[in-house]
Amino acid sequence: MLRITLTPATRNTSPSFSTEMMTGRLKLRRRWQHEPGLSIRSKLQGWCLDLSEESGSREDLIRLLEGLPFREEVEGGRDLRGISLHGGLRQFDFSEFDFRYSSLELNFVLCDLTRARFDDVTASQLICGGLEEVTFRRAKLRGASFLESRATNAVFDDSDLTSASFEKADLSGSSFQRARCVRTNFFGANLVGCDFREALIAEAVFQNARIDERTDIRGAILRKVFALERRDFAGQVIGAAADFSVARKDGRTVYEPAAPPPSPPIQQPDVDVKLSGPRIVRRRER
Repeated sequence: MLRITLTPATRNTSPSFSTEMMTGRLKLRRRWQHEPGLSIRSKLQGWCLDLSEESGSREDLIRLLEGLPFREEVEGGRDLRGISLHGGLRQFDFSEFDFRYSSLELNFVLCDLTRARFDDVTASQLICGGLEEVTFRRAKLRGASFLESRATNAVFDDSDLTSASFEKADLSGSSFQRARCVRTNFFGANLVGCDFREALIAEAVFQNARIDERTDIRGAILRKVFALERRDFAGQVIGAAADFSVARKDGRTVYEPAAPPPSPPIQQPDVDVKLSGPRIVRRRER
């Protein structure tokens, strides 16, 4: 007789399941191609193509997921792992939902994504709203926009953030370890306490960003980053310098700021230009 012993945790008497025993990404993706996953995805896709308030609620979605294979692996049954969706949802509560391994051409407009999991996803649309403690480990987020989002204590470790935008986002306490930040826009972002250790950062914009002594760039490579003050043609400051001198660094840190483009002088015309008067039309000789 096979004997199984469950040892309860010190503070929690319920048995816990190791993530190593969870279903692989291939099976998670295939379950949406067969019933009941096929009908569930079709219904949810309909919501994503209708941004009106008549779209389903969080409670409707949790009920809709009943019967989905492997759903019991995610606490509360908030399981959208491996799904493929396009369109958009506005002000939807996806807090603590699991989107791992998903392909999302989906706009999350002012949605609550607090503590949601987006590890290993592919997404390139607008993702804005509440993203506190959200995780995007190993995610492909090329061109995604997190404009003015609240993404405190979020995790973007090992993610591809090429051409992504975090303009005016609150990223305080977030982690970007080993992330690829090429042409990434951090203009006006709050980077206080952010962890960029061993990140590759090139041609990224940091003007107006907030940086302090807890911002960690040890082992990071920052090449041609736009962090110096920038002025417009009239000499007005349009981008304050980001002070990386206060950030935490080590001997491996490479910091090479790009020079801001020069503002060309305003040139006066050498001759007076007559803007009014009869128009002269020259006839072509035959």
